[in-house]
Amino acid sequence: MPIELFHHILKQSHLGEVKNSLGKAHKALFIENSYRITATDFNKNRLAFNDGTPTIAFFDSSNSYIKVSQKDRSYTIHSAWLTSQYLEEVYFDELAETDSLLIIRFNPVLFYQAFGVTPATLRKQPVWSLAASLGTRGAQLLKAVEGGSSTNQKLEAIEGFMQKLNAITIPNKILEDVLGIVMLYKGQVSVDHLSKKTRVNYKWLERNFKNYIGLTPKEYIRLQRFMHAYLHLNNSHDGNSLFATAIQHGYYDTSHLQKELKLFTGKLQP
Repeated sequence: MPIELFHHILKQSHLGEVKNSLGKAHKALFIENSYRITATDFNKNRLAFNDGTPTIAFFDSSNSYIKVSQKDRSYTIHSAWLTSQYLEEVYFDELAETDSLLIIRFNPVLFYQAFGVTPATLRKQPVWSLAASLGTRGAQLLKAVEGGSSTNQKLEAIEGFMQKLNAITIPNKILEDVLGIVMLYKGQVSVDHLSKKTRVNYKWLERNFKNYIGLTPKEYIRLQRFMHAYLHLNNSHDGNSLFATAIQHGYYDTSHLQKELKLFTGKLQP
């Protein structure tokens, strides 16, 4: 998603709204948040970002498509796309034949298990069609969503479809707690602190992060910290400088933050 949209994601949660719309039959186990956004939010050359949460964007029409670029490569996806959990230097080039999109963010511990996908495989490219990333089940999910006429019907279709997959999903309360701690601290936390806080060792964290969400603990922390720093830096109302942003968000100095900017945006300035 465009990184600026995380301003809204961080300010509000639609989880309760999702639960209400799904009703008792489909309490939200897989869907964490949903957002209906306009196509204007995907202007050309906007930075794409993911904070490590499995995210699918659904178009209202199968004729709609997105074009994104990563360095010297470009990708075009129709109907819906799944975003890789880790993006570097990815920009939106074009969004065509649509006025709005439905963005769904899923429970990172359960999502990949439900579809029988190894999370790390999604890091091979920034965006995927549902069939290419999730196989036959992904194509079936898209068909189910296209059958809904309203946002609530689409949400019901998604949650209902995933709960009927009969996949063996193993909850991981400790990992969910760890993810919550990293988000609470806005990425300003060490792996050692997480280990002590949850009473699990580094190897456990490393193994479970990779197996469940396809990231290392350090990568997940890095994503969270950079996201908050970038959004803070781009808040023109505050007039935030590189130095002030770097210090406030736990970077050693301006040079450290600039290295992160270069890594994720390809530029030394946002």
